[in-house]
Amino acid sequence: MSEFLSYSEIIDRLNSCYHLEWYLVTDKGAERLDQYQFLPPIKGQEFGTWTSGETLKSALEICKARGYKTIKLGFSHEYLNSDCIWPGGYEQPSYYRSNNRVFKEDFKKELFNAELDGPGLMLDPRYISGEMLEVIEGLEDYPIINEDDQGSLEIDDQEEAWQDFYRVEFISAITTRVDSLLPDNADMYAGDDLVDSFADKHESKLSDLFVKGMEVSNSCWIEESQAGWYIDIERVVSGLSDQELIDTLEIETAQLACC
Repeated sequence: MSEFLSYSEIIDRLNSCYHLEWYLVTDKGAERLDQYQFLPPIKGQEFGTWTSGETLKSALEICKARGYKTIKLGFSHEYLNSDCIWPGGYEQPSYYRSNNRVFKEDFKKELFNAELDGPGLMLDPRYISGEMLEVIEGLEDYPIINEDDQGSLEIDDQEEAWQDFYRVEFISAITTRVDSLLPDNADMYAGDDLVDSFADKHESKLSDLFVKGMEVSNSCWIEESQAGWYIDIERVVSGLSDQELIDTLEIETAQLACC
């Protein structure tokens, strides 16, 4: 618990956060307060009970009655979760994942006691320090803890998207353009051979060509709502002139339909 803040003050301030959800956490898992769940028995009782729709006040009373041993109050803030909290959910946006790793690094000592088992980054409010509380509250005003880290993660994500999918798409798109520059009687695989040979030998030039197409066409990476990154490859390639492709790929004049 914070040295300077009372438990009730911590609870009140956390409860004012719009993007935060409260849970009851047992060794069977964690359930939101509004969900149907099993409450372990109080000491001296043989059976537990089932409940749903608990208020924060009643949840606190439940935990206190059991000495915070068999059940604990926990919370999860949306902007601190690195993965979606439902099974099979999509990966979270980059700023969620950045926040998660920055928060865990900055408060790794505090999290030894504060982190609970549950969906997302589940935290025990009894061990939230004043500094941790300020960061959590700050996410309500601006949802990024560290812009440098978030920007670095965006670059890593985009590089991964390029390598996993868009590199192949870009090669396919410029191959179509090169095919349009070759004579009608050219071998049907001539364009593929030219571009594939170039891509295999000149990875950095291929990346530079992609970046040039982005700049000229005013294209940019877009992080989609369910995470993952998208860029309009056709628009990128439209930013490259025929002559630029000819020069970069070192296509000889004799190979072209226009010459």
